[in-house]
Amino acid sequence: MGFVQATIPVDTGPTEIAWVIGVPWQGNGYGHRAASLLMEQLRERGITDVIAHIHPDHTASQRIAQRLAMEPTDITIDRETLWKGTTPEPTRG
Repeated sequence: MGFVQATIPVDTGPTEIAWVIGVPWQGNGYGHRAASLLMEQLRERGITDVIAHIHPDHTASQRIAQRLAMEPTDITIDRETLWKGTTPEPTRG
């Protein structure tokens, strides 16, 4: 179906996140749900700053990033836009 991943730097700096969902499963919320769970797990480990590289033509990934409260920057690397965000505050139950 797909996967999410996080590359956590050994020094300081943001953690890079990525998500991939196979075409047959796109549009069902799986990418957003998986990326949201990843963000929660990162927050539990004390990680706050995250980045993602998203191709400007990949609107599905842009929508996921927006729902994660990430924002695009003016930085382009290998034809992909750098998006920045923070992991969510823990919910209080």
